[in-house]
Amino acid sequence: MEVRVDAVANDEALLGLGAEDEGHRQRAIGAAFIMLDMVIGELDAMTKIGFMEFRKLPQNPRGQGLRPIGELPAIVDSLP
Repeated sequence: MEVRVDAVANDEALLGLGAEDEGHRQRAIGAAFIMLDMVIGELDAMTKIGFMEFRKLPQNPRGQGLRPIGELPAIVDSLP
């Protein structure tokens, strides 16, 4: 059985919602993936992350199952 984590990046803080420059957005998305590689390691980022979504952070992130990036290494390490 394959188990993977889906990641959500806070679009507003990382990418600047409303930014007119699509090039800026694409560079920020690339930076988010590099940051993910640095936090959990490139192999885990490629094999254990199902997808990364960029959206505005909801009012109650924990209530929607979201966790801070600082918790991500332990979550990923607990996967088979």
